[in-house]
Amino acid sequence: MVLPNSQPQLAQLPRDLGEPGVRWLGPGDGALLVDLIRACYGETYSYRELYEPDAIEARWARGELLSLAHVDAQGRLDGHTGFLRKDPKHEYVESALSLIRPGARRGFAVEPGPMWRALLSAWAQEVAFIHQNTTTRHPRAQLYAARYMRARATGWVFDYALAETIVGLAETPAPMHALTMSTVLEPSPLARPLAVPDGPWHTWLARLVRGVLPEATVVPVPCANVREPWVLTSIENNPSLGLRRQGVESTGEGGGSQDATPSRVDLVHLPMRPALVRAAWRGLQAGGYVPVGLRPHRHRDCEIVLQRIELERGREALETMVLTGNRVRELASGWLEACTLTS
Repeated sequence: MVLPNSQPQLAQLPRDLGEPGVRWLGPGDGALLVDLIRACYGETYSYRELYEPDAIEARWARGELLSLAHVDAQGRLDGHTGFLRKDPKHEYVESALSLIRPGARRGFAVEPGPMWRALLSAWAQEVAFIHQNTTTRHPRAQLYAARYMRARATGWVFDYALAETIVGLAETPAPMHALTMSTVLEPSPLARPLAVPDGPWHTWLARLVRGVLPEATVVPVPCANVREPWVLTSIENNPSLGLRRQGVESTGEGGGSQDATPSRVDLVHLPMRPALVRAAWRGLQAGGYVPVGLRPHRHRDCEIVLQRIELERGREALETMVLTGNRVRELASGWLEACTLTS
């Protein structure tokens, strides 16, 4: 097995995972992945460029995507898992493009336990976290992530993808909401306490933090109407999903700043530093942002993730989600309770 030649810095990743037919994809394999995407999603997958073999292979060549797949006896891919390298500080990767061909979903040829133990051990030499956005339409993906990837729920993103349908599963073309999950690969102590705003959302956010980072110290921060300066800056703009992420940063002059033209899915990451939480919390809420999750970090500030959405829309969306596990369901109940206290 050979990793893409453009990735010599990822030498820790195993070349042989001990499973026949499992290999890393590279030059000449783009059409195989396109065929698997069509088998799983038909023509409904949001990332339209991934229907183009050359676009996929360009991502591999640039090191943006690493693809691990199982090739069946006919030379087709019947399973794939991808790793997106989006973090310029190389603290995390994102797990994405997890696909199993409809005919292989029962009795899949690869035993996932040993494979993921080897992968997680290798990734722990490279990054601190693996993040993922997992479907809430059915439980299998969540159960797989929790069991084999040791992923922990960190919240959700409402209306994450539009009109995607998975071949062979009973789904409607309604918006797909995502359960956000993180695998903790580097369980070292955090450098400083995490600030959580006092008020209706404190209990839910503190519980969320302790479920992902049990060693963290949570500090309540009173959020009065202060005028400390802050500004929103771009983190990610994803036109395929209509999703934008912005971060809150302090600034030397002026007050709170927000973009008046939101994206379809509009997320803000608020670093959990007392000064920033105190300064921006009330302004973000006034702008229609609601806390939906946590983005854990090791070597920079952990972040509260907020989404611009009406509370009633959030309640309706949460009720349609299929969520597995007692902790995840408790998080959903806590979120609904916080909404009631906020209203």
